[in-house]
Order: sequence, then C-alpha cells, then structure tokens
Amino acid sequence: MSVIVIVSDSSSNDREFARSLADRLGYSCVQPEVVIGRAAARSFSQEELRETLEKPPIVWQRFLHRTRIHLAMLRAALVEEIRPGNAICYGNLGLLLPRIEGLLRIRVDQSQETRCASVRERLKLPPAEATAWVRKRDRDARRWRRWVCGPDYDGGLCSAFSFDLESIRVEQACDAIAVIVRARADDFGGLKQLAVLEDLALSSRVEVALALDRATAHLELGIQAESGCIRVQGRLRGVDELENVRRVVEKVEGLAELNLDEVRLSSDELAAFAALRPRTRAGDAEAHSGLNRWLIWASTAAVLVLAIIYYAALPRISPTLSNALFRQVTTVGQTFAGIITDTRCAGSHAGMPEAASAGCARRCVKTERGVKFALYDGKAMYVLADQAGGDKFAGRRVAVIGTVDKETNTLTATSIRSM
Repeated sequence: MSVIVIVSDSSSNDREFARSLADRLGYSCVQPEVVIGRAAARSFSQEELRETLEKPPIVWQRFLHRTRIHLAMLRAALVEEIRPGNAICYGNLGLLLPRIEGLLRIRVDQSQETRCASVRERLKLPPAEATAWVRKRDRDARRWRRWVCGPDYDGGLCSAFSFDLESIRVEQACDAIAVIVRARADDFGGLKQLAVLEDLALSSRVEVALALDRATAHLELGIQAESGCIRVQGRLRGVDELENVRRVVEKVEGLAELNLDEVRLSSDELAAFAALRPRTRAGDAEAHSGLNRWLIWASTAAVLVLAIIYYAALPRISPTLSNALFRQVTTVGQTFAGIITDTRCAGSHAGMPEAASAGCARRCVKTERGVKFALYDGKAMYVLADQAGGDKFAGRRVAVIGTVDKETNTLTATSIRSM
C-alpha cells in the first residue's frame, strides 16, 4: 500500500496525469470535491471551503480564525480519504500534507506554451486571453503555496522524482512510477506505511479539535503523532492554557498518550501563581469568556478609530498636507499619448477622421469576440483596464496617466484627457 502526492510548480494539468497514474496502478484518485464534501460534514459551507482550497486569501483573511479552521478541516478530511492507502492526490491537496515518511511526492512540469494551448482549446479563448488566464493562475498558485507552506514555500515542491511532460509521454511516466512504487513498497513495508497514515490521521484530528475549541483556538502549537502518542510543542502563557490543551486533546479518538514536556510557559512566575490558585471549570469558562469579550471589544474599537481617522480626521488636519498626499498618489505612473482604438484594428485608425475611428472601434468591440478598447501610441498597443473609459474616448487622441502590467499588457489609467 502507498500514497502518492502529485505536486506542480504552476497550474499544470496534473488532474489528467493523476487519473492516468491511478488507472495504471489501480489506485483511487482523491478528488477535491470529495474532500470538500467530507470537510463540510461539520456544517461548514462547501463554497467557503472550496475558496480556501483554490484561491489565495487577501491579507486580512490570513489572520482570521475561520480560515485556519478551514485548512485544518480540509487536511483532516484528506487524511481520512488516503488513510486506507493506495491513493493519489494532486494539486493544492498535496501541499496540505506534511513531508513525512510513507508519502511519495512526484513533481510534474509543463511549459507555459503547452498549458496556454490547452486552455485555448478547452475554454475557446483567443491566444492573448489564454496567456493572461494561465499567468493569473500561476500567480495565484504561488501566493497560495506561500500562504500554506510559510516562508519555505518552495520546500513543499521538493519531491523524490520529477517528470517533464514535454520530454516524456504520460504513459511512459506512469510505467516508470509503477516500477518505483512496487520497489518502494517492498522496502518500506505495508504495516509501516499504515502506521504512518494512522499517526497522520491522529495529528489531524487533534489539530481540528484544538481549532474548534474556543479556549484553544488562538494557540499556535506544533502537533506530532507517533504510534498513538501526541507530542505538543509551542509556547503558552500559563498553566490555564496548558490545562485547556490537555482537556481538548485527551478527548480525541485514538489517543494513547499525551506528551506536554516540550510545551514552554512564557512566565515561570505566572505559571507558579496559576498552579497555586484554585480553579474550577466554571471559573475557567468565565475567565476565557471575559477574555474573548475583551478581545472583541478592543478589536471593534480599533477598527472604528482607524475608520474615523481615515474618513474624517486626515483630510482636515492640513489642506496643504492633504493636497501634497493627493498629488503624490495621483502622479504615480507613466504618461502615454496615443489614439483610443480597438485590439483588432490597432494602428489603422491613425489616418481616419475621429467620428469614423470612434464608430469603427465601438463596432469592433461590440460585435467581435475578444476585441477590447486599447491605446495605440504608434509603436505599441495597450489594452485598457477601464473599458468604459475606452468607449467614452473612442477615436480620440488622448493623454493617459497610469501603469502597465507587463505580463498582461494591460494599462490601468488614473486619468484620461483629450489632447
């Protein structure tokens, strides 16, 4: 029995590769939809779980407790799916699993040209839009890996074997992996693999239990399992938090032993005081309830103060300062001069009257699929991010202040004026 994880450096077409390999080995291919459905069994929204698995969060979402619970639930559901062994997972699912003995990581790569051609065929997109689509998926994949794997996010892509699907056919890669899996199973042993998966399932259940309990949800702890023994690592503020961790973990199914020797207390004096003070369950609950209420009120007050400063106080502090800040913000970017045309006609509008040029551009954008308003400066053409502004100034010679995304060749304008 074995578990194979397919990882990729970009938005490669690893789904088809994983299915082909599963058919070749007779393994089950774990689908993201199945994992999301299992994780949603605790009354979680499938839409929220799918968004957590597929899209990188914005900055403020990374600190939300709910997002951390989503990751823990997805990891626990995935472990339950692969627990019987002889399974393959791919994509972002594979990066949820730690690098432990018993998991065979295989990396597959495809060139951007091949992926763009596949997207053009599958989604029926023009070449430029297909390239922009693939580049955006690659950026989101890198941001998601950095968020889940931490600073050493490239370590999540480290694998025992790597295959370039440009130089080897999928069938050949599957045959080579089949030989590796059989040899590895003989060396590693089925019972040992089963023990590794059982420990991984136990540690995932402990992480979920700690994330769902209000008294321990805010803690940043390392959880390791070995032969049914849970070892907790991290720093706590006092004995009260230590007792809450013990209470939550001891209720987890499958726990044989709990080791808290590696937990450090932030203050020995506080720990000694807390150890001597008599506590009851009602007192613990009241203390944590008061702490949670204080955090909620403090966070709400901070948000309100920042909102008042931003929307009311700052513009009235000093008109000179406000105007200087406004000029600094609005002058960021380059100035582009040219004619507003469309991506189909490009520079052919240069010699046309303004009315004819405007009519041609609007007609091409409205009737031709994939055609958009753009700025043509005589040498290069930039697609306008603000298509409504392009329609307003169609056919005119304009000066545009803005910035260009070099990857998508999109011009985001802060101001447009007729010349």
